[in-house]
Amino acid sequence: MSNQEDHVHNIIDELSDPARMSNYFTRTRRDKRFDAIVRRAMSCGQPALHVGIDRIASRYSGRLMALRGETIARTKSRLV
Repeated sequence: MSNQEDHVHNIIDELSDPARMSNYFTRTRRDKRFDAIVRRAMSCGQPALHVGIDRIASRYSGRLMALRGETIARTKSRLV
């Protein structure tokens, strides 16, 4: 399993556990448009809804992939 997959699985685990949900806000690649969903779930002491978790994890994964692509492009351009 890659680091990116680990990060995505971790965010899913965190959003499924109200005690760990606040860790979501420490992630710099999170999509802040989903912050309200997480805050609502935290205020109710409930895990985020499964549909919300899927959307958040998907967006987070996309952002990690974009970062990886940017990193590869920078590295390759330096080698030329």
